[in-house]
Amino acid sequence: MKLKLLLESNTPYSKFFGKDLYNGIMAKINQVNPDLGVEIHSGGYVHYSNKAFVLKKLIFSGLLPQEKKKYLLYLGWHPDVINAILDAVNNDSTFKVGDNVFDIIDTTIIDSFLGDTELFRTVSPIIPVAGQSDLYGDMLIANLRRKYEAVTGKKADSFNLRIKEIIDKCKVKVKWDDRFGVWGYKCHILFEGDPGLIEFASNVGLGRRNSLGFGMVR
Repeated sequence: MKLKLLLESNTPYSKFFGKDLYNGIMAKINQVNPDLGVEIHSGGYVHYSNKAFVLKKLIFSGLLPQEKKKYLLYLGWHPDVINAILDAVNNDSTFKVGDNVFDIIDTTIIDSFLGDTELFRTVSPIIPVAGQSDLYGDMLIANLRRKYEAVTGKKADSFNLRIKEIIDKCKVKVKWDDRFGVWGYKCHILFEGDPGLIEFASNVGLGRRNSLGFGMVR
């Protein structure tokens, strides 16, 4: 499940990723559920295998420019996050990113009904898993297995999910703030396997740093 927000601003905005966007999302969550804000910012689901692994409840895209000073923002993945954002928007439909104020003019919940073969495109760059400088399908699947185990508490012994192809891969650098930048990849990814696991991959994001706005696909 994802939440799609349509934003509008009186002035053009050009910083589509980064710390200001994260802070704006956290501010909306903290308006209605400060405990959730603390949980997202400092913790998450913790699963111990060879080392501690944390999966946070938040994932989001960058701001996606549309026509006439409008922007799309996708949010997920956990129902707690989606409900908090909807409650906050009902109370206050403004959304601040840095010094720029947007009006939230529409909200749409997107339920996925996926088959056993799906082609996704990135709506925010995918950060390769730790220790890798390139994007490899088997590494992304291994990362998804760990996320699945963290959420369900079950061993993913039979994990029927494969990446058949990574298409149109393009390496990009994204600035998080004035001090920190990261390399990631925009691409299309063809998944095969269990429809429920394909939906899980779509919900929780691919690669690393999903709670900072990376690795969302649709």
